[in-house]
Amino acid sequence: MYYPLIQTIIGSLYKWVSYSPDRKWVGIANYLAIFQKKGFLRILFNNTIYAILSVVCQVGLAMVMAACLPIGIVGLVSAMHQGKTAVASIGIVAKKPDQFGKAMLFPAMVETYAILALLISFLAVSGIQV
Repeated sequence: MYYPLIQTIIGSLYKWVSYSPDRKWVGIANYLAIFQKKGFLRILFNNTIYAILSVVCQVGLAMVMAACLPIGIVGLVSAMHQGKTAVASIGIVAKKPDQFGKAMLFPAMVETYAILALLISFLAVSGIQV
């Protein structure tokens, strides 16, 4: 795990091209040359801002996607089962019109799971403690 880091530090103490076997020891001269460059602080600042924003945006987007995952999964499963119960309800009403109230209740019961998943996703995204 530390091998690449150590090799990078050791390699930075030499003047060499990575595809050439010839290496010349320069010690910390490479570091002194970098720090004496005119735009070094601006480059360092830009890279730091880029690194911070990259991490914040990636982690933030991942958290939002993870929080929205319950509604995505439950919505898909609920849609499949709601279609089946709606078709069954239509069949009940076609055979026995007096059972209309029960027939309308079945698809609504399945929809409550999707609404519950939406509530869970909203609570997860907004950070409300339960």
